[in-house]
Amino acid sequence: MERNVRGAVRRPRIYVYKLTTDNGGAPAVYRGTLSLAICKPKIRAKAEVGDWLIGIGGKTLRPGAPLIYVAEVTEILEGGEYYAEKRFSNRPDSVYEWRKNRLR
Repeated sequence: MERNVRGAVRRPRIYVYKLTTDNGGAPAVYRGTLSLAICKPKIRAKAEVGDWLIGIGGKTLRPGAPLIYVAEVTEILEGGEYYAEKRFSNRPDSVYEWRKNRLR
């Protein structure tokens, strides 16, 4: 477990959300890595390394077996870094690109 600025142990937070569709882009699971690059802005704003994400399917998406994924947050990229890094350029959620210092 990580420690906060006062040295106390920080307990991981758990974020749960329901998926109503699964088109591979939001969230994107690709080559063993899950990304929220184009979805869940509130989770992206608050989640920290060590937190956990649990995705469950709605009634029409996953009847009878709602668990879709459980993932630990291992890395956080800020301010469009995701789209600037070559290692993410072929992922299904890499829908923007930097042009003239702007994401488009």
